[in-house]
Amino acid sequence: MLACVMLYSMQRPKRNIPMYNYLHIISGIFALIAITHLARILMGWDVAIGEWLIPMWPSYIAVIVGGYLALLGCKYGCKK
Repeated sequence: MLACVMLYSMQRPKRNIPMYNYLHIISGIFALIAITHLARILMGWDVAIGEWLIPMWPSYIAVIVGGYLALLGCKYGCKK
């Protein structure tokens, strides 16, 4: 079984996307997450999982962390 997996991985062509494309895609995803959480804060949206109402404080953390990661991705993605 392991030999089949190794043989398959050697036969298929490897497609490498440039790192700056990867960083732009990832920074876009993090920016979308940060914007969504910011909208939740500004609009006062409630999020519930089953009976549990999620407090607002995780959204504050998500805006800060997601925004920071989005900025880092853009910063390093623009360097070639």
